[in-house]
Amino acid sequence: HATDVVYQEFVAKPRENAYVAQVNWRDNPWFPDVLDLERREMLRTDPDTYEHIWEGGLWTKSDAQVLNGKWIVDEFLPGQDWDGPYYGADFGFAQDPTTLVELWIHNGRLFVFRESWAVRLELDATSDKWKRDCEGCDRFVIRADSARPESISYLKRHGIPRIVGASKWQGSVEDGIAHLRSYQQIVIHPRCAKAIEEARLWQYKSDPHTGDILPRLIDNHDHIWDAARYALAPLIKNRYRGMRQSMAMYG
Repeated sequence: HATDVVYQEFVAKPRENAYVAQVNWRDNPWFPDVLDLERREMLRTDPDTYEHIWEGGLWTKSDAQVLNGKWIVDEFLPGQDWDGPYYGADFGFAQDPTTLVELWIHNGRLFVFRESWAVRLELDATSDKWKRDCEGCDRFVIRADSARPESISYLKRHGIPRIVGASKWQGSVEDGIAHLRSYQQIVIHPRCAKAIEEARLWQYKSDPHTGDILPRLIDNHDHIWDAARYALAPLIKNRYRGMRQSMAMYG
């Protein structure tokens, strides 16, 4: 755990007179195929535990995780009968990344197929990077953070002609999370390293005294998933607006 003494004293705040290096299965020239198969299977079926067991990561699996129990990592190719692609983008620069995500839907499952992620990405370089990382994205509607209309306007005129601002409404974040969790499963392609990392680390706040999980998000590790919410905004808005109207009608 992050609070463990050894981690705090040697990794989080390393001592000047200590040499700290991470050594893992990758460094073992005799790493056997049978263990590699076991490793890959855990990555596919239980990526949270995989990160702790096989990659030396901190133990983070808990009910505080926004997507706890909902996601796996597995390879796939979108089929001809799948719905999509749905593209969403989130803007950043100095600290936060600029992100783009490509999603598909099939048989009640959400698939994260490709992603783009970069910190300090200049706006005039964004179009080319997106088109490299998510080939063909410029031919589809991309729903981006509507809080950045100037960025949307620039990209619309410079290589991303179908980019639009994503709808936002009171409670849209909560509705978006409920929508993500409504899928039977979220399948993340192994190449989407940032989506995997954020699925593991995106969490609600916990009360420091009682440990109770609070209905407030930690503002971090959510950039890919913010982009995913924007990509799915029409599906989310229509679904939850209809639910609220029904509740209002029938009391």
